[in-house]
Amino acid sequence: MKEWAYAGAFFVYTGAIASHLTTGYQRWEAVILAVMTLLTVVSWALRPADRCLPSRQPLRIRS
Repeated sequence: MKEWAYAGAFFVYTGAIASHLTTGYQRWEAVILAVMTLLTVVSWALRPADRCLPSRQPLRIRS
């Protein structure tokens, strides 16, 4: 669930950046959103190991 929260925040911020840049808002507003995006990515990259998804192993079929 936490992985989805990071993904959602990333998509919201990057979408807001695109909207601000294409609709004529002030450029500094897009910079603030870029900083928020960067903080989200840094938070995701530095999260503790117990908050990461376990790696999936391929399913083995026994014969």
